[in-house]
Amino acid sequence: MLYNELNLVGSLLTLVLPALFGQGFFSAIFVLIFHAFFTQIPRSLDESARVDSAGELKIFVWIGIPLSLPTIVTTFLFSFVWYWNDTYRNSLFMSDPSLGSAGGLSTILIQLNDFETSYLRLAGIEVGDLAVNQFIQSEVVTMAGTMICILPLIILYFLLQKNFKNTIERTGITGE
Repeated sequence: MLYNELNLVGSLLTLVLPALFGQGFFSAIFVLIFHAFFTQIPRSLDESARVDSAGELKIFVWIGIPLSLPTIVTTFLFSFVWYWNDTYRNSLFMSDPSLGSAGGLSTILIQLNDFETSYLRLAGIEVGDLAVNQFIQSEVVTMAGTMICILPLIILYFLLQKNFKNTIERTGITGE
């Protein structure tokens, strides 16, 4: 109702705003990831920065953030994958009822689902029909569409895998 009152239904902002501000179901795990990381940083780094007359903000900006880049990348990857695969929220907020069924934004996963049903109708397959050859052709097209859907996630992972791997390797290692 809030997004409807703000005229954000059917806009990309309905997905971007909660992701940017850490809202939603997955925000608790991000807090735990950052807490686990910052408790591993040795106190000697803070103490040496205080000896050099650095304040809390300067310690955070010059020591905390550069050290936490792998953790930031990990939370970014988790958040991106979770929002990429969330079809319920996307279909709920991205479709604008005032534009009808043809209007509004849509994600590639929702389009894949619509494509599969339209392909089955085009092939003449009803819900209870078991025409094997046409069904196999439908599965091939669906698998090709699924590969196209996950290709951006695979590319993003390969680009950021070094930082992601560094964070996973540090899990459970204490700083002192």
